[in-house]
Amino acid sequence: MASQFVVIHRTTDPIEAQMITELLQEEGLDARLVGTQDGALLGAAQFIFESRVEVRFDQAEEAALRVASILEEQVEGAEAEGAAEQADAAAAGEGEAGAETDAGSIPAAEPGDDEPSPPAPGTTADPSRDPTWSPLLGLCAVFGAFFYITGEHGERLLELGALTGWPPAAQLYRLVTHAFLHASVAHLAVNAVSLLLFGWVAIRLFGLGRTALVYALGLLASGIATALTLDHAAVGASGAIYTLATLALLGRLRLAVRAPALHRKRELLRVFGLLVLVIPSSLTPIVVASVGDTVVNYVAHLAGVTIGAAAGWWLRPAPTEEDAAFRRRNWIAGLTGAALLLGPWLWRLAAGSAQGG
Repeated sequence: MASQFVVIHRTTDPIEAQMITELLQEEGLDARLVGTQDGALLGAAQFIFESRVEVRFDQAEEAALRVASILEEQVEGAEAEGAAEQADAAAAGEGEAGAETDAGSIPAAEPGDDEPSPPAPGTTADPSRDPTWSPLLGLCAVFGAFFYITGEHGERLLELGALTGWPPAAQLYRLVTHAFLHASVAHLAVNAVSLLLFGWVAIRLFGLGRTALVYALGLLASGIATALTLDHAAVGASGAIYTLATLALLGRLRLAVRAPALHRKRELLRVFGLLVLVIPSSLTPIVVASVGDTVVNYVAHLAGVTIGAAAGWWLRPAPTEEDAAFRRRNWIAGLTGAALLLGPWLWRLAAGSAQGG
């Protein structure tokens, strides 16, 4: 029977994971690397996914101690390099300006209350305690279910909740319900894949609850913008997906800016990997529209980007350590987001039942 392997180290830096795995193997431990190197959908975006170092169960304790030692050596080396650079800068300042203040003694600026703290050495800035795939797959399944019900029939879309200009007061639920409806298989597929990719990143950065709330706000804002500017039928969740993409990109960028020198290159690589996903996803609707009769709702996209940018600027990434206060706020945000997404459908069902009665 094959030996049982256990995870001893998680990181979103594939270079770090590869280095630790090789060092453990050199010391005779049965270590292996599991992660995006084993078949990532998009290799260029591997910097935003997780890599894991695994060892045999009976070697786990020894390997964990060795990993801690490796990471501590990295930190000490980086601190020594930083101290040397600071001393050189201080010496250069004294030589050029004869300043009375010792530049080397000025403490480094601490992150402000509105800025995320840099990830601790050996940890990931992405909290993994929230479920990630299950809610996203569930939402995609709902998209698919509604597409199965409607097919590509415009009248059925309007009956279920598509937008056609500003709705009457009794049908304001359309500002949300339109986002669960799709006009074609291609429309559904693009939105579902984009939701899985950007939603996964945003959840790991900000937590499931807060991401759900931001998604719901982006969806509502894009619905309002669409209703105010377009007079033809509009369906699809692309505005809310642009919200998630912007949220994830700004979250990654803030971490990169605030990261210490030891981690900054790694964080910038993750930002680049995310851009590799954002740019093609942004161009896909334009390409689809150019070969068919689909109208791209740029107003909804702009509204979604605006909400995502505001949330990405204001929210701090989720803490990497257990935090009861954050977990409570995350739950409240998640329930609020769920109410914004589900409430309009309950309203629509109640309105339909009243008309049927």
